[in-house]
Amino acid sequence: MLAEGVSLQGGWDGDFVVHDPALHPTAVIDVADFAGLDSTPVNAALLASGPISRATRVEDLRFRGAPNNFGRAALITSFASPTISRCILDGGGTAGGLGFRMEEGASPHLVDSEVRGAENSNGNGNSFVSVRAAGLVERSRIFGANSSFASRGLVIADSIDAYRDNIIVGGDTGSTSVAVDILAGGVVVFENNIVLGGTTARTSEGIIMQGDARVQMRHNLVISGPAASEESNALRMGSATFEREIVNNLFIGSSAANARCVEANQPIRLFANNAFSRCDTLWDFGGTLLTTIADVNAIADPGSGPPRLTVDNVAATASFVEEGVDFRLAADADAALREGGRDERGLVPFDAAGVRRTAPVSIGPFEAD
Repeated sequence: MLAEGVSLQGGWDGDFVVHDPALHPTAVIDVADFAGLDSTPVNAALLASGPISRATRVEDLRFRGAPNNFGRAALITSFASPTISRCILDGGGTAGGLGFRMEEGASPHLVDSEVRGAENSNGNGNSFVSVRAAGLVERSRIFGANSSFASRGLVIADSIDAYRDNIIVGGDTGSTSVAVDILAGGVVVFENNIVLGGTTARTSEGIIMQGDARVQMRHNLVISGPAASEESNALRMGSATFEREIVNNLFIGSSAANARCVEANQPIRLFANNAFSRCDTLWDFGGTLLTTIADVNAIADPGSGPPRLTVDNVAATASFVEEGVDFRLAADADAALREGGRDERGLVPFDAAGVRRTAPVSIGPFEAD
């Protein structure tokens, strides 16, 4: 159990003279086995509980969860807010173990780290769950669990979180893969992230927003799963709550027969200056399939309640320096990606590579050259 003021750092040699995490990897492994139980006690390779501040640091360590872990995690924070840096959080076993679970009252800072779910989850598998927390996650990689049924990379439930400059990937599953699932009650800032749907699922989705989740989403790249054989969405808003602003994002579809960039049944407060690429259907609007950008921008305010805008979105041909590896825009990328955006430099002053934004109108996580 982590204690306030007692930081943990791996990567040292046996004499604590040379600090080199690559040469001296340090692992904390939960060896408990809960086979035969219907649920798991509160356990983790590291449990941070109680009044712990961000001044307490956890660095250069690998945490691995127990086998048969039933939704528990390699690392759990509960009413604790440490800084977790350059760590690997591995769900471990085969029964739904998480890499990281932020629980009620926690506001940790996860940075420059990697989170993975169970290697081969027998059933539903998640990697990172935030429940009634207030975390900050930056420059990290989150990989969905490989699962026999359904997998979600990041699940946000009733939390007030911020996610910036991350790569989030859905898992390989037998049924449904979702990279990011924002449930009811969430209040989320989501900026400069790269989100990739699962690659082998029958149904693959980049981001789902459910219920009354309130989201500010700017300068992200969201790609639905390229190998999905059935329904595929880059973004699905199950209930298009008014309190959402989605600006300067790039949505890319897949090769699935039912590939859609966006699915939502009503407009939100602001859906503006986003780019759509490689989608047969740009927007599934309550069963009406919109296939031109003019149709998308013509989505009307319902005329009741606060004003809602769907404006200035563009259709564009997206190409990258090296797709799957380097998602910076290639030289032949459509000019609309450089000229179709809004000036958000006051809200998102740096891009996903840490470069200060100078072009006021670039779309997506990286500054246009």
